[in-house]
Amino acid sequence: MRQNDRGYKDIRRVFSGKDGAVFDEDGELLATVDSFQAQVTWTNADYNPLGDAQTHSHLLSYKVTLAITECTVESNKFLSDMFSTMKTGVPCWWTFQHDIKGWDGKSERVIYRDCVPDGQIDLANMQVGELCKRTINLVVNQPPELQKILGLANIEKIYDYADGRFVDTEGTTGYINN
Repeated sequence: MRQNDRGYKDIRRVFSGKDGAVFDEDGELLATVDSFQAQVTWTNADYNPLGDAQTHSHLLSYKVTLAITECTVESNKFLSDMFSTMKTGVPCWWTFQHDIKGWDGKSERVIYRDCVPDGQIDLANMQVGELCKRTINLVVNQPPELQKILGLANIEKIYDYADGRFVDTEGTTGYINN
C-alpha cells in the first residue's frame, strides 16, 4: 500500500520558470530576466533559561534579498542607475514584482519595494560560447507585500475532462494543459 496517494495527482500543480515573470514598478515585464530568486534570512537570539535544558530562540531580525540574472540584450535603466550612483553617490532604489500563474488561472504576486544593490553585481559577464548575462543582487528595504497567494483547490474537488478542461466545485473552469 502506498503512503502518499496524492503524489501522482499533484504533478499537474508543479510550476516551472515558464509560469513566472518579473516586472518593474510600472508593471513592465522584464523580458530578459532568465532567473529570479527572492530569499529571506532570519536572525535569532538564542537563550537558555535556568532550569531548562532546551535552548530557545527569539526573532531579532530578517533580511530579504533578490538575485536577478538577465540576458544582456540591451542596457536598461538598472545599469544606467547603477552607473549614476557610482558617479554621484546618490543611491538608486527600485521596486520589483514577481508573478506566478497557476494552471487554473490563479496567481501569486509579491511586490518588493525600496530595493538597493548589494554585494557583487555584474557590469559585464562575457565568455566564449555563452550568452552575455548580468547578475544583480539586491536588498529589499520594505517588508514584501503579498498581493495574491497561489491557492489550490482541493484535489478531490477537481473534475477533469478528457480534453484537459477542469471544473472545481466552486465553478472555476479552465484548461490543465495550457
